[in-house]
Amino acid sequence: MGLPVLFVREERRTPWVPTTIRALGKNEQFLESLIGHAPEVLGLESLRTHVGGPYAAFHQVNVETPSGQLVAPDIVFLTASGHVVVVEVKLADNEELKGRKVVAQLIEYAASIARYSEDDLVHLFDADLPSAATFRDVVRKHLPSANDPVSVAEELVRRIRAAELHLVIACDKAPEGLREFVASVTAQQALGDYELRVCELVPYVGPENAAGGMFLVPVGLLRTEVVARTSVEVEIGAGPNGRITFSGATVTPQDQVQANLLAAVTGTPAKARVTEEQFFDAMAKRDALLPDRLRAFLSEVKEFGAYPDYLRSLNIRCDIHGRTYSLGYIQPDGQVWTDTAGTAPPLDLSHRYIEELAAALGGDVEKTKLSGKWFVTINGRPPLVESIAERLDAWARVAREYVQMLRRQERVSGA
Repeated sequence: MGLPVLFVREERRTPWVPTTIRALGKNEQFLESLIGHAPEVLGLESLRTHVGGPYAAFHQVNVETPSGQLVAPDIVFLTASGHVVVVEVKLADNEELKGRKVVAQLIEYAASIARYSEDDLVHLFDADLPSAATFRDVVRKHLPSANDPVSVAEELVRRIRAAELHLVIACDKAPEGLREFVASVTAQQALGDYELRVCELVPYVGPENAAGGMFLVPVGLLRTEVVARTSVEVEIGAGPNGRITFSGATVTPQDQVQANLLAAVTGTPAKARVTEEQFFDAMAKRDALLPDRLRAFLSEVKEFGAYPDYLRSLNIRCDIHGRTYSLGYIQPDGQVWTDTAGTAPPLDLSHRYIEELAAALGGDVEKTKLSGKWFVTINGRPPLVESIAERLDAWARVAREYVQMLRRQERVSGA
């Protein structure tokens, strides 16, 4: 049993002792309801996370997985700060809390909801809205005090589509091994833009003659750090003491993050990186001329030092004075993403690159106000590679100019 807390009122000192929700004759729905009404107990709000209320709580929101199954976490919170929090509530005696299943449930949900279009998300969170409604209408209805509902809606949709979610396991008592397992997931550098948090909410009760009720004391048991799309790469060695080294800026595409994380929680190896042959086979299925055009594009960018890096996408990178810069990446499904390029320091140069690339490709710049991410879109979405195939030479030209500016700046700063 844990240590008691001391309740002091004037000269009276009453010890309150920890218990469990089940011992109070309550169930998981009781704890879920408490969290739904007071999400602040999860301890998410800080200068580091920038999470802030008000919160809109959605209970048991069903999402369809790629295999056609329905999964639903206990609570999804949409916040006025533009963050998405997914909470799975388990009591101490729930067997799922003792293994990997609870983590896998959260990850499966996060990966599945990321596939939803904005129209799908509107229906998901409020099926009563008119068919022509947008996610702005969801925000206006459920977060009526949001200062800028348009920006909040844009950021919420962006975070959901990018799977930038806060995942929370909330329990009244964490079993042995949960801390170690979550730590092992972190050690595998699998989480990427997910943040996984275990929050222990311990009920405390007083003696029978004390005033009724209970204290629900939050204990921030463990949280992970975001490890992808950051400005440094952390490598942990296999030796007994480990080894941490810092190298140049690297970016992990979201599809690779999901594969790593699912592998970590299921105990099965992550899917192999896409090979060059597999990638170009996928491109040929989209357009017979696309492989040759892409190879010509790669030859052009190679002239100024850029190179392809096949993870689960074709990533275009360039190394400059020990730092690795992203010029964008092409997914096997044809989507062209430049968000990883639009957030690289120095921002004045990366933002200029995105602006000039958008103009060259006939698109627009998506600027997310709350996170500061810039990336190229066409008709509000990342362009499909076949739609810009005839402008790949323009992409190479803009990328060359960006790399030249970066090299000049590096020489000046290193002088």
